[in-house]
Amino acid sequence: YTIMKTLYQSSATGIMTSHLFLKPGFVTTITFLGMLLSVMAHGILMCFKSYRKAAKPIPIKLVFMVAIPAVCELTGSGLQNIALVYTPVSIFQILKGSVLIFSALFRRIFLRKKFSDSNWIGLCLCVFALIPVGISHILSKREPGRVGSAEIALGLGLVLAAQLIRGSQFVIEEYLLKPPHTLSPLVMIGVEGFWGTLLLVSFILPLLQHIPGSDAGGVMENTMDTFEMLHNSGLIMALCVGLLVAF
Repeated sequence: YTIMKTLYQSSATGIMTSHLFLKPGFVTTITFLGMLLSVMAHGILMCFKSYRKAAKPIPIKLVFMVAIPAVCELTGSGLQNIALVYTPVSIFQILKGSVLIFSALFRRIFLRKKFSDSNWIGLCLCVFALIPVGISHILSKREPGRVGSAEIALGLGLVLAAQLIRGSQFVIEEYLLKPPHTLSPLVMIGVEGFWGTLLLVSFILPLLQHIPGSDAGGVMENTMDTFEMLHNSGLIMALCVGLLVAF
């Protein structure tokens, strides 16, 4: 996420003027392309006899079922990437810990997992630790020209909403990885990457070009401007490649 924040703070010349690389839609696409590379890794491992013997067939039904956690991942990642525009990385990483609370509650409700007293105490401590972090960040003094309290509150809200969605994603993934299902974690990540990339490229990125916003051309996110900035900035290109490999 440090790479993402650095991307958002980097400037380059686009199709009109020089401006910050505030492209959460494109950044989300890169993360899903990185996940899609897991399919390539699976293909390489299938060349080894020992891995091929242990591998189980992948039913088409499961491939479509993985679209559900993929949509959760897409929504959660999109909200996180937008939140990162308004939130410092340190605060962002701390608040991401709230996913532990949401996933634990969902496991208890939907998977009927039982928690010990120490588990509940740990969850309560997480809640008590996160509350002062968010409040202190909203009330802290900021330099003129930086994002204000309203934007900070929006960023924090988006981070928490993203963790709520990702908590449900983790529970669905846990269900799909258990017998009688035969998906391996590597294949699941790759299939999620496929569905996420497909949705972003075919629907979400084109949609962002028709919604009014502050990006080049008065739209929410201009993809042509994105590629122009990549062409004009070696730093932004390198950061995007690093992000692709990291995911």
